[in-house]
Amino acid sequence: MKAPTKLKPEILHVANPVPPGQLHVTPVGLATMFSRKKSWVHQMVAEARKAKQRGQDPAAICPPFRVINKCLYFKVSDVLAWAEREPLYGTAQYGGDHPANRRAERERAAAEKAGTQ
Repeated sequence: MKAPTKLKPEILHVANPVPPGQLHVTPVGLATMFSRKKSWVHQMVAEARKAKQRGQDPAAICPPFRVINKCLYFKVSDVLAWAEREPLYGTAQYGGDHPANRRAERERAAAEKAGTQ
């Protein structure tokens, strides 16, 4: 049996915006907004529900949703705000101390030294 996969942190962009005036989207509409499959949305919702049970913030995993008559609905403004949030795990900042940078600095120093002699 295949082990369940964990959602990976990613930065999402709205590929297909919803028509103006539309207030809510279903999981199919949300998947279409991000050019994904419906199963991706259902996986996010399942992970968000598990996080809520563990006492974690489900909004970090999935945009806020409402259940009306056993159907999921996502408010478009919430989805757009969720997509524009900061990356979930942040980004790595490099101070410039990388082996490739050091090599370039050595080559630049050697070229300057050869040019002065």
